[in-house]
Amino acid sequence: MRPNKSLVPLAAITAFLLLAVFTRSGENNHIDLDLGVLMIPDLKSSVDTIDSIVIRKGGDGMNLRREGDLWRCESADGYPVRNERVRRFLMQLSQLEQREAKTSDPARHHAMNLALPDPDGNTTEVELLSGANTLFHLLLGKQQWQPKATFARLAQKDQTYKCKGHIDFDINPVSWMQTTFCELQSGSIRKVQMGRMTLVPSSDSLGATPNVWALKTDGGEPISEAIQNSARTSLPAWPVRLDFDSVRSRTEHPLSPESAVLRFETIEGQLEVSLDLGDTADTGAWCTIDFNPGLGQKPQAAWSQWSKWSFHLPDWRVSAVREIWEGLKGP
Repeated sequence: MRPNKSLVPLAAITAFLLLAVFTRSGENNHIDLDLGVLMIPDLKSSVDTIDSIVIRKGGDGMNLRREGDLWRCESADGYPVRNERVRRFLMQLSQLEQREAKTSDPARHHAMNLALPDPDGNTTEVELLSGANTLFHLLLGKQQWQPKATFARLAQKDQTYKCKGHIDFDINPVSWMQTTFCELQSGSIRKVQMGRMTLVPSSDSLGATPNVWALKTDGGEPISEAIQNSARTSLPAWPVRLDFDSVRSRTEHPLSPESAVLRFETIEGQLEVSLDLGDTADTGAWCTIDFNPGLGQKPQAAWSQWSKWSFHLPDWRVSAVREIWEGLKGP
């Protein structure tokens, strides 16, 4: 049988294309056989041995350390972080998959934010440790969005990769924490005291929602009507839910002795909040909580934490309290 002449050019073209693929001059001048595999293939099997996570970017850094079943942030005086947040981070790292080999030239690492050392502060370093031993040291760089991709390389290797997906994390320790530190039952406040001012529900509003609050003072200069109205509106529900934007050790960072003190009688017990309002407005305030649970109250985990920490509240959360406190001090 004579060969089909029309197939000869096609076969030649196919052979030429295959040859071009295997001899293509790229940045690495080789076919990378690792494409489609994981950046850290041993992470999943080693995850139970990891007891420390260090993340650095520029001048910022965060250190998470495991104590038994609990993870804590060493960068925030050891405040607990959410275990599920740590698990999600480690799972995403274990699933980071190489999709495209990029440059292996160290001089070009900076273009993908993968340089180390990194004078520009754009490279994110992730170290996973067991005791004093570094198990894995990964660099994360630029991200793309359509489709989602992350540039990455192992710190000890020059080869860089474009990887599938994003690693969801923030170097701000607070983003790893449960930031709600005080929650009370809605309508549980029975009495509020701040300085020489006391608020109690008026007798004809008990059990109503919302209560009408009667204001009493222990002498002193008259309190302006604006401050009285602000106190009735703001204070009774003020501690029902509090969220911090920073946290630190209470014993190592005591509040000013001039702090404002708010006392709340609640269904749960006696709550005392001290606010270090300082001399500078618009900066929020550090606060501490002391709590004496009521008779028969079932202890809650948050109550035991209050005695150990100072919590920083954003300015929008304390601006009304600051105004009332200044109004009580008089002109």
